[in-house]
Amino acid sequence: MYQETGRESLVARGKLALLSNFNSEELPADKELYDLLSYCLLCGACAENCASGVRADDLIQQGRSLLIEKAGTAKWKKFLAGSIMPYPERLKFFRSGQGLLFKKISEERGLKLRLSSDPRIWPALADPFFLDRKFPSPLNQKEEAKPRIGFFVGCTTNYVYPEVGEAVLKLLHPFGQVILPSDQTCCGLPAFSMGDIKTARDLARRNVLAFSQEPIDSILIACASCATHIITDYPELLAKETVLRTETESFLKKVEELSRYLCQKDLSGIAPKEKRIRSVAFHDPCHAKRKLKLTKEPRELLRSVPGLSLVELKGRCCGHGGLFSLSHPEVSQKILNHPLADLDECRAEVLATSCMACLMQFKLGVQRTGRNIRVKHWVELMV
Repeated sequence: MYQETGRESLVARGKLALLSNFNSEELPADKELYDLLSYCLLCGACAENCASGVRADDLIQQGRSLLIEKAGTAKWKKFLAGSIMPYPERLKFFRSGQGLLFKKISEERGLKLRLSSDPRIWPALADPFFLDRKFPSPLNQKEEAKPRIGFFVGCTTNYVYPEVGEAVLKLLHPFGQVILPSDQTCCGLPAFSMGDIKTARDLARRNVLAFSQEPIDSILIACASCATHIITDYPELLAKETVLRTETESFLKKVEELSRYLCQKDLSGIAPKEKRIRSVAFHDPCHAKRKLKLTKEPRELLRSVPGLSLVELKGRCCGHGGLFSLSHPEVSQKILNHPLADLDECRAEVLATSCMACLMQFKLGVQRTGRNIRVKHWVELMV
């Protein structure tokens, strides 16, 4: 963050100093303090490199949760994460007027940069959404002896890139009956990262209930950031939900990130076809590599594709950071410029990743800058 802004208050030690002063009541709980704490991607790089083992990202997230209620700030982000993203019907209304609305916004307005319908800046919403598409329920229902696999879809796959969800269904076809609970919703990571714990807990509760309505053997998540949040944060979020204790424990035992699940399986039944693509660069999402230690599995799967070779990037953050890219679009784009420059150096034909937010960030960055490279979820290269 310091590299892009040059502000001492925005590095990890600066934010921790602010939090220390806030805890000792030397600083008030106000919008200015929350805004300073919002200049953090929660990528975990500072904690990874801290010799003292201080989890600055966790402390910053906790600081946001204290301030968001006391200062009454971040109202538009709370509205988006709690009242729009989890509700498909409301997004359908927004979809119907997306283009018309933003044609009337001046190019100089910050809102144009944050929420424009220009596909170089903000992607168009899919029509229909993934979960509104017609699939047999459960998929492969004639093969009753096969395991029942619940697929947690996530917002970005559902609303923006349904082709990723369709690729997941094709990939899972040999392994069992795929269940798509219609009541599943946002994983809650955007709300959690901004400090809105009440909304994050409510969404966690809704997802546990959605996947508890019928027998399911596994719950697979293709978005690595959704998986990280559910696996690492749901236990604490739902720790005091005594009424849901049995359902929560069962849910968490079944949840697994998709690439890890597949790497434990016999992949001979998948038999990926040889691609015209020859070189693929893989981007590790920050949450996945630091919290789930998830790096080798997607690469192992991609190497199984005949004729495909992997090239490595420098491992930089893409700059999306949940709602960070909407709160601070200019800084977000500056951070993205670094991995985009890395892509230019490695000359890969395709950038693959396992996080839907990273995928969207790179897609928009490539379109905006006119680069000739395709951006895919790794699962799309497997089918």
